[in-house]
Amino acid sequence: MSVFECKQFLVSHARAAMKVNTDAVLLGAWADLSATTKILDIGAGTGILALMAAQRAATAQVVAVEIDAEAATDATENAANSPFADRIQVLNLSIQDFAKTEQAAGSFDAILCNPPFFDDKKHLLANADDYARQIARATVLLPFSELLPLTKLLLTPTGKASFVIPATAEDDFVAAAIDAGLYLSAICRVSPKQSKPENRLMLTLSPKFLHPQRSRLLIYDEIEPAQRGYSAAYRDLLQPFLTIF
Repeated sequence: MSVFECKQFLVSHARAAMKVNTDAVLLGAWADLSATTKILDIGAGTGILALMAAQRAATAQVVAVEIDAEAATDATENAANSPFADRIQVLNLSIQDFAKTEQAAGSFDAILCNPPFFDDKKHLLANADDYARQIARATVLLPFSELLPLTKLLLTPTGKASFVIPATAEDDFVAAAIDAGLYLSAICRVSPKQSKPENRLMLTLSPKFLHPQRSRLLIYDEIEPAQRGYSAAYRDLLQPFLTIF
């Protein structure tokens, strides 16, 4: 399907190489957006994170930055067709170029990012027939070592930046965060179900040292047959957004 339907908005992803996925939806619902006035979505894709942020933070201004022109077009149309059109700005440029603009440095009290997660070119070469999608998923253009210093630059001194990454990338990501001067303030380990190991992490970083909050989320409950087997915690987290709940 070319449209992903949420309770308060629709997300068209007909043009974008990367479609709406579980990672983005989880992060958009989980990230700490309390007391935020200006939110940045890095690598916005179709704009799902920006739209979820605008729904949750009812007065905040949201800037969505996306390097791919096709995805940025989807995001622009999705924002314009949403109830939050006057609070979302979509920019078709790289985060590196955005960081050089006057509105960037030290401006955002919340940053959201579902970053690319392949860390070399091997996967790209193996999937050349789907190059656009693979580039959207690869750290070739935006490695953690570049993403996280930019994040530090763009945050206010008390701001928070939230990310979703594969569990296998934890060590590299945390090391890059430390090098950038960012501290872990929350981490949620996500597992498909109780009998499976975690396969993704949601993390919040801050320039200010905080004792990190630690949690775990199961997507499926192997005992609970209701609601397609989704866990109660997963349903509660996504109930404000997904039409299946």
